[in-house]
Amino acid sequence: MNNNNMGDMVADKVFYYYGGFAITLIVCLLLIFLKSKVPQSYTIPIAVASGAFIIIPTIMFIILSKRSDEGKSSGALMNIFGIVIIVFGTIFQILILLSFFIIYIIYCMGTKTKPSFNPLASAKGSKAPKSSKSTEITTPIETPKPTKYYCKYCGSSYPSISSLTFYSCSKNPHGKKHVPYEGDEKSKYECKYCGSSSSSISGLTSSSCSKNPHGNKHVPAK
Repeated sequence: MNNNNMGDMVADKVFYYYGGFAITLIVCLLLIFLKSKVPQSYTIPIAVASGAFIIIPTIMFIILSKRSDEGKSSGALMNIFGIVIIVFGTIFQILILLSFFIIYIIYCMGTKTKPSFNPLASAKGSKAPKSSKSTEITTPIETPKPTKYYCKYCGSSYPSISSLTFYSCSKNPHGKKHVPYEGDEKSKYECKYCGSSSSSISGLTSSSCSKNPHGNKHVPAK
């Protein structure tokens, strides 16, 4: 592949390359700063890698361009970075096209006509219910509220015990994983060793406890 063909292909894919990594970096930063449920052990490395893939080729292309202007040979390195941009640019281009295709399918499914409802026709076809002397007392069914499970050592919350105990806890003095708090949700949590209180488990466990025989942080009582 000669330099002209390589330059044309790089120019073709550079928009998708930088655009794809920029979108990935922005999404990861939003997930990190908004404190989403996506573990930061995933989002931080992806954000760092995306930033590196944006910054390093840019710096290298500037350096190599200056070398070529000075008459120094840098064709091999230029080809390597050109191939990187072409490969990732093609991947992001395919992903963007797939995204537009999926959005188009969802739009087409949403615009399908639904059968119209005629209240007069339904009223004629249905008979009025017979009145009965005895009235049945029905109790409303309460839908259970979504439950959160908290770690008693750091206050991290997850929607299930399995997801809670799957991740590591830096404040657990007896192991490496989160341990579920066995008490009920309260407006105020007290340390079982010294009685200090806080409105949240994370706020309580972030402070040190001089009376904790097993560690140096507060532990919530049940």
